[in-house]
Amino acid sequence: MLLTAPMQRDALLAGALAGGALCAGAIACVRAAHAYARVARENEQLVRELSASRARVLTVADHERRRIERDLHDGAQQRLVALQIRLALLREQIEPEAPESAAALRRFEGEIETASEEVRALAHGIYPPQLTERGLAHALRSAARGAPLPTTVHTEHIGRYGPAVESTVYFACMEALQNAAKHAHGATGVTIEVCENGRLRFEVSDDGPGFAPREHARDGSGLANLRDRLAAVGGELEIRSAPGDGTRVAGVIPVRSGP
Repeated sequence: MLLTAPMQRDALLAGALAGGALCAGAIACVRAAHAYARVARENEQLVRELSASRARVLTVADHERRRIERDLHDGAQQRLVALQIRLALLREQIEPEAPESAAALRRFEGEIETASEEVRALAHGIYPPQLTERGLAHALRSAARGAPLPTTVHTEHIGRYGPAVESTVYFACMEALQNAAKHAHGATGVTIEVCENGRLRFEVSDDGPGFAPREHARDGSGLANLRDRLAAVGGELEIRSAPGDGTRVAGVIPVRSGP
């Protein structure tokens, strides 16, 4: 069909308008893509800053824990020991002439010894010196010996790691161990397993009655705090349980060997 001049003019005008609409749409798409990319970059930066902030808070908290442990050991505990020694010397001096008073002093010595043991246990709970001096495996075995439930510790191919990583794994295991003693009624024992294969993995399992996670939220503030603590070192925490199948608290942290 032949187009008249007016028809050609109208067709050209329609094409120009359509092209302009397409061009405007493309520009809008490009602008939206740039805006999305900018928001994505800003979100990534915020995530990095949050992770760095968590790591700094964790480091400061661990330094403070170690400081308190040293203060208790070098301050209060040493003063109690010195007092116990002075009482013992006084008791020996007065015992020949005042055996009853000497017996009372001996009882005081026993009370001071009990208080000293409590301070030692408190300091150990705040930050165990074995963790700093001898590493994760030794600290876990030492804690297992005093656990309320019979506890077995298996460690494979693990060395020394940064203080933040070692303290995170240690306190995660201690929290799980305490939860087992509190909630796993009828459990006969707890197993702690730690291994490394590019990532540091730990699992604390008990043979208690277990629970249905959806029906019984045992993930209280303690474990919630541990999730945050693991996240601060790039790790993840998982809790697996079922009625009649015990409970497993597991975590994984990316690591490099060496403090």
